[in-house]
Amino acid sequence: MVMYRYNTSNGTSKGVFNIFQDKSGFIRLLMGNADTILTKKQISELGIDCYSIIDFSHDDFMTAYN
Repeated sequence: MVMYRYNTSNGTSKGVFNIFQDKSGFIRLLMGNADTILTKKQISELGIDCYSIIDFSHDDFMTAYN
């Protein structure tokens, strides 16, 4: 988990986020109670090292993103 903090029009928002691979092979970003599937472009732009994700499966990743 990683801490995040950013400014909004209503003040500051803060919390933690986690990046994980779901059962179908997609990489997800979890912030609070919401999560989203990341695109390959987002993974690249954010500099995410998928191999550092616990239980990362390259085969599942390739199936999901190709």
